[in-house]
Amino acid sequence: LQNTKLEENADGVGIAVLNYVYDHEERMLASRLMSTQHEHHNLTVSTVHFHIDHDTCLESVTLRGRLSEIRAFADKVLAQPGVRHGQLYSVPGELHVETHHHGGDHEGHPHKHEHLKIST
Repeated sequence: LQNTKLEENADGVGIAVLNYVYDHEERMLASRLMSTQHEHHNLTVSTVHFHIDHDTCLESVTLRGRLSEIRAFADKVLAQPGVRHGQLYSVPGELHVETHHHGGDHEGHPHKHEHLKIST
């Protein structure tokens, strides 16, 4: 059921988490992974990195944007030699533009913000 929703919303927007395990001893892999994230800075919200053992790391990358771009990013990361056990979990959503007020210096001046609302 969930895969059907994702296929229907293939060019929509959403959020995702890409988890992967990799060998940090693989030649230049950590550098290539970091470069890929920087190349897609518009999608990358955060990255959590931790060491499993002396040679193996796990990264969890939180992403937001067009699902087709997120999938392309994930495909590029997971295709790197030395990356193992990767999986992308994505949730479709909708962009809503909302106008609201903030306190402080902006008081009295409305601002528009894009908010991602998760589809039900």
